[in-house]
Amino acid sequence: MIERLGDLPILICDAAWQIVAKNDLAQALLGDVNGNTARQQFLGPRGLIVRSDEEHAEFEAGIVADLHQALARFPDDEPLRALIEELRRESPRFEALWQQRPAGVYDASRKTIDHPELGHITVDCDTLAVVGADLRIIVYSAPPGTADAEALASLGAGELALSR
Repeated sequence: MIERLGDLPILICDAAWQIVAKNDLAQALLGDVNGNTARQQFLGPRGLIVRSDEEHAEFEAGIVADLHQALARFPDDEPLRALIEELRRESPRFEALWQQRPAGVYDASRKTIDHPELGHITVDCDTLAVVGADLRIIVYSAPPGTADAEALASLGAGELALSR
């Protein structure tokens, strides 16, 4: 799927928000993203995405809700349990949200990326669940004909180095 959608930046995360795959455009847009998205959000650094306080709160609540659901599906998954324990221990914000048990899932948003060469690029970020595989495909796109779409296209045209 990543190869077929080669004109869009794509990340694939597992049920614990561990990045398991990405395409070259995701690398060009987001830099060297690796590891666990939940850990990065709550323990930092947060990377290139620019969010308002409200957007941070919504994203964090969605991650916590997803992790509650993942733990319910996979109660014996030791890496998942270890991640949740680490986040509860190290992040007061995560612990507070964990105790609140936020509802819902993180599925779509609009994000602004502070790209080091292109400046701010606003993208739609759609999270697609792969039923039965417990994977999330995160697709970044912009409306055709916009400056943001042109910026994404320039990433795909090889106009920028992927060495960030």
